[in-house]
Amino acid sequence: MKDDDLEVLEAEAQDDDEEVQPRRLPVPARRAGLPVRRRGPTAPATKSTFQQYLEEVTRIPLLTREEEQELAQVFRDTQDPAAARRLVEANLRFVVKMAYSYSHYNVKLIDLIQEGNIGLMKAVEKFNPERGYRLISYAVWWIKAYMQNYIIRSWSMVKLGTTQMQRQLFFRSQTEKQGLERDFVEETLGDESASGGAEAVFVPAESRRQKASHELGRAARDFSLDATIDSESQSTFLDVLPSPHVQQEDELAHREIMEQVAGRLNTFIADLPEKEVYILKHRLLTDEPETLAEIGDRFQVSRERIRQIENSLKDRLKKALKDIEGVADLV
Repeated sequence: MKDDDLEVLEAEAQDDDEEVQPRRLPVPARRAGLPVRRRGPTAPATKSTFQQYLEEVTRIPLLTREEEQELAQVFRDTQDPAAARRLVEANLRFVVKMAYSYSHYNVKLIDLIQEGNIGLMKAVEKFNPERGYRLISYAVWWIKAYMQNYIIRSWSMVKLGTTQMQRQLFFRSQTEKQGLERDFVEETLGDESASGGAEAVFVPAESRRQKASHELGRAARDFSLDATIDSESQSTFLDVLPSPHVQQEDELAHREIMEQVAGRLNTFIADLPEKEVYILKHRLLTDEPETLAEIGDRFQVSRERIRQIENSLKDRLKKALKDIEGVADLV
């Protein structure tokens, strides 16, 4: 093949290569001020301490009845801390479940779990494996008791007791609370014919009557006097708190009424005979009245006569003070 023919073939092959090469698109210009977005490896989501605790608790295997009985017997006989630790760890998930049932009391869940764990450890210490029941059936009462005591302790800055009455006020359903409050009111008013349900809950009745109002007041939770009354108002509870001092308007009104009563009494006494004046001052206008017999002996008359004069004085005194509001009813 001649050199001229080779040059022609090479030129055709070069033309074919240029035809099959894709055409490059122009790179769009980046706007000024915009950062360049670079893709990188996504950071793993961080877990809270509480989430980590839940994961660790759920990984701990449960114990069979036989294993639990064996560990409980070992701990009871030898006080082996490893056996107690295994019993506690195997039941930690149940403490978490019970803590969720008290979460609506606005306390931290992790604090409830810690208190429940203390109750669980106390239950392991007191557990008797020879009774035949499972540990959690016994421990549930210790766990509840520690959680409830913690809620009561943290409920108010004022120390509250842990009596049966307060437990019922805190841990009964809303419907039962309303029933308890109704029973409290009935007992406070001295209604012995109240519904019999209260008799089964609170004994004795004398204790209910004395503590009802006090316990209901203590069941309310603390709040700040500087807090606003509602979201739409700027007024605080401190603004509407009544003053312990007597208001000036009330003091002036009381003084005016007393002046009117004193004037009417002076006019009323001026027209009375000596015997009726003495009965008025020593029977009706004194904090320590004399007896009817003592006054009768003084004036040489019977007790019945003194009583008649006293009733007559009351009727006439009411008429003299009837136009002064609220005074005539006190006679």
